[in-house]
Amino acid sequence: MTIRFIGAEIGACAGIQGCEKAAEALEGFLSFQVRLPYDGDGRDYNALASYFKKLGEVVQEISQHHTPFVIGGDHSCAIGTWSGISHFYKQKGEDIGLIWIDAHMDAHTPETTQSGNVHGMPSAILLGLGDPRLSKIFHQIPKIKPENIIFVGIRSFEKEEEEHLKKLGVKTYFMGDVKKHGIGNVIRSVYDDLSSRVKVGFTIDVDGFDPSASPGTGTPVEDGIHFEEFLEVVKTLDLSRCAGVEITEYNPTLDHHHVTRDNVLRLIQVFEKTISL
Repeated sequence: MTIRFIGAEIGACAGIQGCEKAAEALEGFLSFQVRLPYDGDGRDYNALASYFKKLGEVVQEISQHHTPFVIGGDHSCAIGTWSGISHFYKQKGEDIGLIWIDAHMDAHTPETTQSGNVHGMPSAILLGLGDPRLSKIFHQIPKIKPENIIFVGIRSFEKEEEEHLKKLGVKTYFMGDVKKHGIGNVIRSVYDDLSSRVKVGFTIDVDGFDPSASPGTGTPVEDGIHFEEFLEVVKTLDLSRCAGVEITEYNPTLDHHHVTRDNVLRLIQVFEKTISL
């Protein structure tokens, strides 16, 4: 299966602006099928719902013949990406799974968030929590069943988020678990489990990796996933069951010496090669 790139140019839902420029920064290296800019307010849920629906429609169209590969943008773009891909497969009578690689849970609701930033809410929304204008896009709740979403690399979160995920029974591999078992073993185990039941997507926040490999992000957290080891395990996966890939929170305005850009391109190259096998 060949991949097609979509630029989700939204940064308004993050605390620090700049990640909306990620697709533009990668334009000379990637050929985008479409780039979708967002010019609205990050707290305007009506405008956000319209944008995410448009993004979801684009990934559905691409999913008919290709594997969609979304370049964010802040992680709120996951609402559009996975609402669209989930709806595409639901129409075929199938569910999807999602491997959520991140330093954060992104599982707040408007009632629990301290910052109000929607990029801290997308996983909760995909699980059916939060504002219905965002959770009901394409009229399906939840977009992803709790048993089909697995978090990897978590090390910065609030207790309210943890309570949301625990209540739903969502599996989380904290960084302590990753260190104990090794990122290779964790990813292989998670992917094999999900892909035996459903098509699987990857949503990757670059702050999931150690800041030494991804300094160009607005919310870096020390002691993250080892980037080189992650690349190696992706090469070993059978990605014929991959429903899509998303990379978020790369902020080129913070990426001195292009370290993050170069690693994002390496990550894309590995996924592209492995998916096309």
